[in-house]
Formats: sequence, C-alpha cells, structure tokens
Amino acid sequence: LVRLSPSHQAPAKGAAGPVAPPRRRCGHELLRRGLVNHIITQNVDGLHLRAGSPRDTVLELHGTLRSVTCQNCGTTTERQALQHRLEADNGDWLHVARTGPTEDGAKGKVWPPSKGARPDGDADVASRPDGDTDVPVGLSYADFNMPLCEHCGSDLLKPDVVFFGGSLDKAVRHASLDLVENADRLLVLGTSLATYSAFGLARRASDQGKEIFICTDGDTRADPLPAVALKTQQRLGQLLTEVRQILA
Repeated sequence: LVRLSPSHQAPAKGAAGPVAPPRRRCGHELLRRGLVNHIITQNVDGLHLRAGSPRDTVLELHGTLRSVTCQNCGTTTERQALQHRLEADNGDWLHVARTGPTEDGAKGKVWPPSKGARPDGDADVASRPDGDTDVPVGLSYADFNMPLCEHCGSDLLKPDVVFFGGSLDKAVRHASLDLVENADRLLVLGTSLATYSAFGLARRASDQGKEIFICTDGDTRADPLPAVALKTQQRLGQLLTEVRQILA
C-alpha cells in the first residue's frame, strides 16, 4: 500500500502531465528491484505510472484522474480531451485561472486574487475565510460552458475517482483483496491508512497472519495490529537511499 505526496514537479519537456520527483519513486524502485510484486496505491494522479511502473503491477485503489465517465450512458473519455474542450469554450475563465484577475473589463477585480495555475493545470484560487471563492467581476457561473457527453449529450460527467464517502469499484476491491490474499507480507509506505478502504487491506493481512512492515512519517491506523513486525518513521527518500546502499 503506497500513498505518495501530492506535490509535483513541473512537467518535463514533451511530457503530458506531472512527473514523479526522484524522492517519490520509492514504490517503483522497490518494484524494479524485485522487492515487491505489486503496488496498491491511494493516489489518483498516476505518479507510479509516471515513475515507470508497468500498468499491470499498479492497482489504483481510488481510481484515476486520467479519465471521465458519463453518469448517464457510461461513456468514458480521456480527462485531457475534456480539458481541451473546457479551455476552448471558456476563454475568459481560463485567462483568469492562468494570469489572475485584472482591474477592468470582463476579468474584473476579485478578492482574494487568483494564484494562477497549479502544476496539474487546475486553477489555484485563494478562498475566503468562510471557505468559498469569489467569482471575478464580469464573470458569472451562468456563462460557464460545461462540456457535455459527446455520446448522449448529458452534463453528468464525473472523474473516475472515488470521492470521500463513496464506495470502491467492485472489481478494484476484489482485485485488492486478491493481491493481499496472494502476498507473503505487506509493506505500507507513506500513508496513515486513515481511509478504511486502505486500512481494511492491512487488517485483512493481519487476520491472515501475514507480517506488515510500515514506513511513514507519523502514526497509522494499522499501528496496533498484531501483525505489524516493523514500524519506522523514516521519510521514503531516506528509505530508498538506504535500500540502494544495501543492494549496491
């Protein structure tokens, strides 16, 4: 079970999205060296695949942001294709997201100001103390053009991720249980296992008497399990450095 930090570097030249920084490639490095057979990740941003892990060795427990599915007809499209349609149909909104508001015109003053775009392409908009975000003067949600499903015309489009309070995809859940069932032991990296979907896998491994090794910076929900054979609060970059030194 691996959860990496959501921080990204800027995309490399020619890359289609964020890349996994070297210090975040611990799971892939262990996989490449044959120390683990599969990765079950809570990440939805594809960092493990960016690091080079083969797709058939990575199970994305909470889905992926790479695709969007119509909740009406079930048609799935690439998230990047939807992004292009969003940008093409909402030029004023895109300008504000990328550059911040100006004092005049359709991109009028807004408080608090936009911070521009994040490395993942989403707008990094500052929030008010109550948690809401002001809309720039001259822009209205009524003017925002939401892309429709190209198959059925519905506006019920959802990223293929599990939102808080949602349920895991049944096929993914069964696959995760099978991986734990067939594993000799469980290595938990960089996660507190706060969500039950992840903690449940550790508890299942413990119930089956399989050793659990935990490396994360802080407490985890699995710490009290009797099968935890080792718990270290090293950072993953430090762990990867030591693994390389041992295997050198």
